[in-house]
Formats: sequence, C-alpha cells, structure tokens
Amino acid sequence: MKAYFTASISGKDRYSKNYDLIVNTLKDLGYQVFSEHITNKDKKVVSSQTDKERVSYYRKMIEMISKSDVCIAETSTSSLSVGHEITLALEKNKPVVALYDKGNTPNLIRAITSDKFQALAYDSDSLRDTLKRAVAKARGASDIRFNFFISPQINDYLDWISKEKRIPRAVYLRELLEKEMVKKKEYQEGKSES
Repeated sequence: MKAYFTASISGKDRYSKNYDLIVNTLKDLGYQVFSEHITNKDKKVVSSQTDKERVSYYRKMIEMISKSDVCIAETSTSSLSVGHEITLALEKNKPVVALYDKGNTPNLIRAITSDKFQALAYDSDSLRDTLKRAVAKARGASDIRFNFFISPQINDYLDWISKEKRIPRAVYLRELLEKEMVKKKEYQEGKSES
C-alpha cells in the first residue's frame, strides 16, 4: 500500500516532529510513504526554486498522488497548497485523511463534504490508533469505478440536486442505490445466505 503525505512547509517550524511521527507511523503500519517533498524541504529551498523546478515538482506531486492508495495531510497550519493537494486527491477518487492538532480545527477542511474525506484530531499519544482506524476506513472507501451514459435532463437534475443538497452527484446516486438495496428483500436474503 502507498500513502501520499502532505503538510505545510511553513508549518514545519512548529509541527516538524508531528510530520516525522505521522510518516514513521505510516511506515510502521506497512505503507510505502511519499513524503520527501515535505520532509526534505524547508521554506528557503521552496522559495529559491526556479519556475521550471516548480513545474517539475507539481507534475511529480500529481504523479505521487495518482500512485497512492490513500493521501494523508497534516492540516494544523493553514495552507492553500495543501488544500489544493487534497482537492486533487479527491478528484482522483483517492481517500484523504486530514489530521490536525487537537483544538486547532482548520477552516479549510470544514467545507469538504466528500465521503472519501476524513478530518481527525490527534495528538502524539493517539496518533497511531487514529491513523490505524482512518486508513482502514479509507481502504474501505476505495470504490469500483462505474461509468454510464445519462440524458441531458438527468444531468441537469443531478447538477441541481448536488447544489441543493450540497453533496457530490455521485454521493446522491450512491445514497439512492443504498436505500433501494435495503428495501429489496430478495437481495437482503441473498446477502445473508452468502
């Protein structure tokens, strides 16, 4: 299993030990962790990068997210870059676990409504258990991709319901199917026999 780790470079002054603890805990849990882009850099290195180096870094970041099974973000320090990485991961259908220092809930993550997103408070004592539960849940959130064609009218309705309910279209469709699954006695009986 592969995990992509991200955090605020400017937050390293305060949370460097936490970053290392998260990365080492993920490794202890058996994950290959993509983290060098955070753990091996500081503000000075980042600010001295050329435009070409920044473009290269961005492409590598996208590649690492794509190769990962789960993305872990330490979000105690507000960062638009980390928010962008979370958005990219969710757009690529990757489960995301956003960790933050207890008592320091970041505003950014309050607006994320994806069912693949978890925001969890932690401290050094609870980190291992928090991560263990979160990555287990994230593994269960890995969906099978299923594509189908819809009419423009259905598309318009899904856009409207998504805005009204403030949930992604896929979440709405999944909820409809889950309700139907519960109603179907034959399906439930078949599930209990297997």
